[in-house]
Amino acid sequence: MTISDIISQSVYCSCGTIQQESDISKLQSYLLYNKSLIDKFDTIIVCHNRMPNISDIDFDRYNKCWQQVFQHKHIILTTLNDNKGYVLGCIELDNTLLSNCKSLSKEYIWKSVNDILISDNILNFEISIIDDILFIPEIGHAGCPKNKEELDSFIRRYLDCDLNTIGPQCNFYIIKNNIDYYYDMKILKEQYRSFLNDPDHEYHHKECQWKLTLPTIPLIDLIKRMKLSPKLLLSDNTFKNLINIVMQFNIADSSLKNILFEDIGICHFHFENEPVIVI
Repeated sequence: MTISDIISQSVYCSCGTIQQESDISKLQSYLLYNKSLIDKFDTIIVCHNRMPNISDIDFDRYNKCWQQVFQHKHIILTTLNDNKGYVLGCIELDNTLLSNCKSLSKEYIWKSVNDILISDNILNFEISIIDDILFIPEIGHAGCPKNKEELDSFIRRYLDCDLNTIGPQCNFYIIKNNIDYYYDMKILKEQYRSFLNDPDHEYHHKECQWKLTLPTIPLIDLIKRMKLSPKLLLSDNTFKNLINIVMQFNIADSSLKNILFEDIGICHFHFENEPVIVI
């Protein structure tokens, strides 16, 4: 079967952070691009937080973009005024989305972020009923072996979805709606309290640079904890081409910004005024 066969059993979820007023028009343009695909879902769940400089009025305008573009859809909108930073903030957004999904009788959760572009191409991707999570790799130059023999072995293990090799991105994935939680909120709160006790935390807060160290990467921890069956959302050739490009251009950013995976029509289009690499 293909991904198109699970659309009716899926809920589309998106989260993000508004950092400046220009993000409002940016979000609207991205939603218009994604509209063809998202229109195929009957329920949309959205969760946003904001930087301290964003006013209540702009935050409201940002959130209303979804209602303006998808006027006839059932939209569940949640806002979090307390932005705990890049790592903790993202996980808190994900946990909030999951909490909203649990009350729905949908089998699959499509998790995206507000700077992802996605087209109908993804609907043709072949999947199996046993696939619990479909993911895009989180990988940069530093994570790839430099020796050719070791790199070839790494690619083989990745394509086999070896749990000690893969690294799923949190920016986009499709997962079955039968999971318990992404990350233990008790641990998150303890870490956040420790961060607040750091005498330098106010500087980091203002610069939005606080990135707390987590004991595990949330998605791979979830996959291992719940014994999920993962599947890479890229063909073998596309993944090999990706690794070649990452190595050739020394791409350090593991979230693969501004790389378009043409066969599935997904791009983490973070820098809207910069060129895109098409694979």
